[in-house]
Amino acid sequence: MNLRQFDLSQQHATLRGELDAAWWRVSESSRFILGAEVAAFEAELAEYLGGGHVVAVNSGSDALYLALRLLGIGAGDEVVLPVYTFAATLEAVLRAGAVPRFVDCVEAGFNADPQRIVDALSARTRAVIAVHLFGMPMDLSELAPACRKKGVVLVEDAAQALGATSGSRKIGTLADAGCFSFYPSKNLGALGDGGALWLGNEAQAVYARRLRNHGGDARGEIREAGVNSRLDEIQAAMLRVKLPHLDNWIAARRRIAAEYRNRLADTGYLVPETCSTAHSFNQFAILHPERDRLRAWLHGHGVETRIYYERALHRHPAVATATDEMPIAESRSRQVLALPMYPELDVAAAERVCELIRALPGLHERTT
Repeated sequence: MNLRQFDLSQQHATLRGELDAAWWRVSESSRFILGAEVAAFEAELAEYLGGGHVVAVNSGSDALYLALRLLGIGAGDEVVLPVYTFAATLEAVLRAGAVPRFVDCVEAGFNADPQRIVDALSARTRAVIAVHLFGMPMDLSELAPACRKKGVVLVEDAAQALGATSGSRKIGTLADAGCFSFYPSKNLGALGDGGALWLGNEAQAVYARRLRNHGGDARGEIREAGVNSRLDEIQAAMLRVKLPHLDNWIAARRRIAAEYRNRLADTGYLVPETCSTAHSFNQFAILHPERDRLRAWLHGHGVETRIYYERALHRHPAVATATDEMPIAESRSRQVLALPMYPELDVAAAERVCELIRALPGLHERTT
């Protein structure tokens, strides 16, 4: 068995003709930055999300930073965020000059605990970043009203959750701003880096477009220091090819996740979902008491896995002064393991992965 944790080869082979045509279309236009492809992709993604305004940028990381910037978050402002997530969420806070305040995970999940976030809101808090980790929507039903009541801006980090829903609405459209990533391993992946902002306010979208292009306006006048964060035309064209397939790919991910769940249901390794949301399964992560030994066992049988994430944010040197204990997140970091997950994954291969997990030698003796 030779099974990668993530593999785009089948997807790209299926779409080869469309991808090649898109590449040549851009090449022959000789317009590579902020042209018709970016404008069309922004409009198509906004329609997919159910309305609002999309501003394409060069990464999900920049989307997070620009969201904080355009919402007025700056030096010394306190931002509440999950302690268990990818480092880009923290990076955006530090890049804005703001001060992070971390919140631990829910008892039975990977996302931050919404009640802990509400409890953490103080007179110093200016913003909250809610991360929908691995594609699992975070419950915003009480958090969003609490933020509005206190005048705190709410940003959705939906980098891993494009296509997920909460009720009838798409994740990334439930707050003041939504941030998406098109890193190749995401559910909608470019052929390099890419990202986007969703905004419900047209004036903010105009501002975001100015910030992404060096802070210049339509006449080229620099009104303030911006950044160079422009999704290029080729990436936009590739994403336009892929976007119509996104819901089918997510449906396939859900079928694979159901297979994993059915075959591992009695092991105690699974994190439960809530029934009011629709997970997009960018990753399928389990918790295992002997994660490193299991990973080596699977690797020895040709199964690639990944660890998201080996270190909670408060343990990174960039915030080495953080002293709060985050026991749930630290437990997650010791036990988490992401299994193979991509739409083209064969169900029989997923079954074999589960068989291998259940067959890890000596686990019963070591854990009793």
